[in-house]
Amino acid sequence: MSQTRTEKSLLPLDAADLQLFKYQLKTKAQSLSFGRRLYQCNAAEDVADEKQFWLKAQLTNSSGFSSEGFLQELRCYRIMHAQQMQIMLPFQIISNLHIQQGSEHLNFTEVLLLPHAPAFFQQDPLLLTLPQVKHWLWQAIDALDQLEQAGWMHGDIKTEHFVMYEGQLKILDFEQARQIIAPAHVMNATPRYMAPELFQGQPKDIASEIYALGIVFYEWLSGQRLKASSYQDWAVLHCQQLKIELPAVFNAFLPLLLGMLAKHKTARMQSFLALKRCLITEIA
Repeated sequence: MSQTRTEKSLLPLDAADLQLFKYQLKTKAQSLSFGRRLYQCNAAEDVADEKQFWLKAQLTNSSGFSSEGFLQELRCYRIMHAQQMQIMLPFQIISNLHIQQGSEHLNFTEVLLLPHAPAFFQQDPLLLTLPQVKHWLWQAIDALDQLEQAGWMHGDIKTEHFVMYEGQLKILDFEQARQIIAPAHVMNATPRYMAPELFQGQPKDIASEIYALGIVFYEWLSGQRLKASSYQDWAVLHCQQLKIELPAVFNAFLPLLLGMLAKHKTARMQSFLALKRCLITEIA
């Protein structure tokens, strides 16, 4: 493996060390056909979590459509770093990288290297005090509020995109991120987190972001994953059937969730700042 140019590193890592790494392909089968490659990698002499990394890349001969999301993510990392946003993991973008993976020799124009970080919402809320649960929710809201205040929306909010790194919440996956003032061209969303209006063909906006985060919070606090077997079933669930019920110990957070998960977007809380105010004023 070799590389010819590395941008200023934001990781405590010498890019030359990548030549000594061991790589394990983690790309889902569905994504392989679109040229996406995701590797979990670590230094050969140390496999501790703090020495593990994730390498994300797109094959150079893949279609324009499948490449656009990856290129958009690279753009977002560069721009948000320039804006000095603190919600991203430290990262490294490396150009002209060549990987020998078994008998396969892969060439990548650019790759994104991120450190390993555990899931933020893997913490059982029942093992936390109510002030701690409140702080957990606050961290997620605050991160997305920072995005909104900087003029961005994430576009793909889901549980697995929140991680913990060095004691702070960070957000992953900016492939669908866009500036709020930019028009939305492609409707690409995960049905589990889709606001009712998205099933009706409306574009993503801050209201749909708030709804998606509400689903993240609801599943975490309830300890249950929403279930549906098809896109149509998800549409019926979100547009008609979803009822918000929490364990009694978390009922203090019910007004917040009801404000986030209102079926009609006009009845929903309209900003992440509004969510923060709700946490401060209504939840002691």
